[in-house]
Order: sequence, then C-alpha cells, then structure tokens
Amino acid sequence: MDSHVVSLHNYPACPNPDLASGAGPHSDVSSITILLQDDVGGLYVRANECDKWIHVESVEGALVVNIGDSIAHRVLVSGSKNRVSIPIFVTSAPNAVIGPLPEVLEPGERPTYKQVMYQDYFNYHFSKGHDGKHTIDYAKM
Repeated sequence: MDSHVVSLHNYPACPNPDLASGAGPHSDVSSITILLQDDVGGLYVRANECDKWIHVESVEGALVVNIGDSIAHRVLVSGSKNRVSIPIFVTSAPNAVIGPLPEVLEPGERPTYKQVMYQDYFNYHFSKGHDGKHTIDYAKM
C-alpha cells in the first residue's frame, strides 16, 4: 500500500536569519511531494548540483510539485515573519519495485538506473542523513 504523509513545518521569524537553520540542503525520497507554501517564501532549489541557489517565489494559491528523487532544496528563515509550509509526501509501497520505465528508452538504449525495491531505497536515503541529492546514486547502474 502506498503512503501519504502530511507534515506541518513552522519556521519562526529570527532577527538574525543568517545564524538560523530552516531546513538544510536535502532531497525528498517520496514519489511525489506537493507543497503548499505561505506568502513568506524561503524555499530555494540548487541549480545543477552546484552551490548556486535559486529562490522559489511564493505564488498565492499555487502548489510546488516535486517528482521522484527531487531536486536538492533548502529552506531559509525570515528575519521578520513566521513561515509555515505544508508538504504532502506520497510514497510507494515498501515492496514496490521502482526504476526506469522501459517504454521511455530508445531502442537499444541502456537505462542509467537499475530497478530497486522502494524500502531499500528509502532505508539508504535515511542511513546517510540529509546531505543534498545523493540517494539517486544508490540506483545507478
């Protein structure tokens, strides 16, 4: 059975936001992440696994959707406003096999990633801590 988890995150305003940690660089292990943000902002995504961070502007009524082992992202706190975010994580069943879809490969093309059991992928993700987007390497051929 697939799982759906709703998290409620509160990031209190901090007069010295450079000295505070919202959520450090990480990626989500869920199949789909749907994020309802407030109007404060603070979500950043990493550009091409380098140290450049791009601010994701908050758009009233919009949802941020990440698919699969999503892009590395982080959250910074505001110096003047509390921030609330509500991510919904949709995950595969523990015994589900995840991997590339053969239908999307060109004839003769070899996949970059192997098929793995979701529970193994999930366990690997949490065995190493939040250190950016490196769980996907677990499934590389």
